[in-house]
Order: sequence, then C-alpha cells, then structure tokens
Amino acid sequence: MPGTRLGPIRRTMIDQPGASIPRGRRWVHSDMFGVLLDRNSYAGILAGFLSQNEAFGTVLSCLEGTQPSLHLRTNLDDVVLDPGENFITDWACLDFIDTRSSDLLSTYLNLTADENSARVAKPSPLGWCSWYYYFQSVHQTHIRDHLKWAKEYRNEIPLEVIQIDDGYQSDIGDW
Repeated sequence: MPGTRLGPIRRTMIDQPGASIPRGRRWVHSDMFGVLLDRNSYAGILAGFLSQNEAFGTVLSCLEGTQPSLHLRTNLDDVVLDPGENFITDWACLDFIDTRSSDLLSTYLNLTADENSARVAKPSPLGWCSWYYYFQSVHQTHIRDHLKWAKEYRNEIPLEVIQIDDGYQSDIGDW
C-alpha cells in the first residue's frame, strides 16, 4: 500500500474484510452512501443507508456501457442465512438530486440524523482566553484590565467566559 508500512492492517480499514466487492476500472464503491451524477444534465442520484446498526452497507455502481447499474449491499460478516430465513437491513434512501444545488445532501443528512437520533450541539459560549495574547506571560493586572474592558463593552460583545490559561500559576502545569 503506497505511503504506509501498515499494509494489510490498514487495508481492513479501507475495504470491508470478507466482502466481495467487484473490482475494475468501471466499478465504483463507497461505504454507507454515494452520489452518482451526470455532468451534462446536472442530474444525480444519491443512494445510501441511513444507519450502520444492523450491517455495514456499501453502495456500488458499474459504469460499464450505456446502462450504468447501482447496487446497495450489506456485508453480513459471515452470517449464514438458512433457506426461509431473512435479514432486515438498515433503512436505505434513494434521492434524485440537481447537482447545481448548493444543498445536495440535505435530504439524506436530515433522514440520517432522524434515524440515528442525532443531537443538536449546543452553541459554544462566546469567550476570551488569555493564552492567545499573553501565552505564559499573563499577570493579574492583565486579567483585571480585560475584565474591566469586558464589563464596559458587554452590550457590544457579550462575553460569557473569560479563561485564564497558563502562565498564571506558580509552575507550568500546576493549575
């Protein structure tokens, strides 16, 4: 494997072990989801699984000839299904898209977020940190001056946090 000595160890992170993925110049594969597009018509199709809870899903496409094919597969990791048994995969999505859109993935990403009960991150607090201006040379007078400034300009710049970071201790790492 070019650029690394990890070879077979790293390869298992790139290709699903045990999965029979067709190889060749005309085959394209992607884990979980992928987008195929026609550059001339700006039409595209997004295909993908909404989660990877039941099995690892792969999107495969063969671009051979005039009739490309699209396959959604799951690798069952050597699970054998007896005749009459079935396996219910994770939900999948097919979405026809206009590739001129600036929001190509929004439908898929919203469905994926819903399926996985994604949490919405809380906004980060607005703050100031002494490190980026003073590094290890911060002193009590510097902090008092900044607190005074923050109080004076709190309507224009409503800081929620003032962090004294490094330099304001008896020894490095002694917080």
